[in-house]
Amino acid sequence: MKWYTWLIAFLAAWFAFFNPATAQTVQYVTSTEIGGIPTVGMTTTFTTGRTIFVDSNKGTSGGDGSTPAAAVDTLAHALLLATANKGDVILLMPDHAETIVAATTISTEGITIKSLGVGDNRAQFTFGTSTAAGFAISADNVRLEGLIFKNDIDSQAAVVTTSNAYTQIVDCDFFEGSGKQYLIGVSLANAAANYCTIDNCRFVSITAGAASAIKIAAAVDRCTIKNCYIKGDWSDAGIYNPTGNIATHLDINNNYVENLQAGSHAIKLVSACTGTIRNNTLMTDGGANVDPGACNMNGVFVPGLGYKCVKTEDVSTATADDLFTVTGKVLITCWTGEVTNALGAAVTDYKLRVKTSNRDLCATSNIASAAIGFMFQMNGDAGDDLLNTATATETCDTNGKGMANRFVGKSGSSLTLQSSRTAGDSGDAIVHSLWYIPLEAGAEVVAAP
Repeated sequence: MKWYTWLIAFLAAWFAFFNPATAQTVQYVTSTEIGGIPTVGMTTTFTTGRTIFVDSNKGTSGGDGSTPAAAVDTLAHALLLATANKGDVILLMPDHAETIVAATTISTEGITIKSLGVGDNRAQFTFGTSTAAGFAISADNVRLEGLIFKNDIDSQAAVVTTSNAYTQIVDCDFFEGSGKQYLIGVSLANAAANYCTIDNCRFVSITAGAASAIKIAAAVDRCTIKNCYIKGDWSDAGIYNPTGNIATHLDINNNYVENLQAGSHAIKLVSACTGTIRNNTLMTDGGANVDPGACNMNGVFVPGLGYKCVKTEDVSTATADDLFTVTGKVLITCWTGEVTNALGAAVTDYKLRVKTSNRDLCATSNIASAAIGFMFQMNGDAGDDLLNTATATETCDTNGKGMANRFVGKSGSSLTLQSSRTAGDSGDAIVHSLWYIPLEAGAEVVAAP
């Protein structure tokens, strides 16, 4: 060992002795030399707490977890060494593997469980002996990162269940075994599981038998599901919420969700959940893409049409109703309206327009007394009305003039699209569905407030 290595060790010990609180800020793992230059290896996660190493290949039940060389052999052992709310981090070494035979309860608040490694040499947990064996999070502020979960027993009840707030499940994989499916990948199982985040995870269960990748099973608040890849034969839906569990302020964004089961949803929120479903790519086998509950549907991506926005118009309001706000420049590919409460006889002068410039998007249209289910579609001719040759419920056409395909907006500013008409009767309503493609960075269309 070179003389300066001893000097560094001495200075580090001296600093730690006289500054114990500060010395905990970064944990040093090893001291080595590369090319004759002394180096100090650090953990990949900075913490003021303890770092506990776990390695099924080289760890032992007698280890203290303080370094890779002194690693413990199981996650359960590491959990016994962790202290609540100190920022403790459990690091799973590359190629760590465990078979879970009973429920693993994570009850230490404020800890992170993270796998080192890349791809399939990240830590893997296999469930193969009990359908009740899963990860049960029963403490606030727990983070799981980079773990691989593999199901090897049929009808695994749930891989990860959280009942507490601020759970973070990040960059984890949930895979089926050979013809063996988990019923639920992640379950938000208790109303106390607020502010949870599921980010950049992958859920794959191709063979029939799975119920849902993510189940919002309680009336949680302000939970986020984003950047996830979800593909499987889901009997309920890829993302599912059962009746009687009204989640609030949900944010479901930028996910790919595909349901291979014929006639079933990609996302199905049976309860009247609130929040936003936006910028998702949804695929089904003949089923409706999404049942949004009461969520705002801005930004659902439909291949060939673009992002989708939905706004319900109160036709009983006087003269006009703001429908959509456009930021930047967009191409409106399709715009349809569907009457959901029969209209009064006074709505004889209906049209769509740009509010800020009073520029009409269609000619005046007589939709008086339109029945429930009556549909219209804006076509490619701004001088044409919204009536169509079908003039019937449950269908509409473009009068042979093509889809809307309207360029709308202005760089660096926003405008409002609105309806203009004589007020109808109380309760009269039209649901507007608009699809668009952004033409510049930051361009978007959202439902007007």
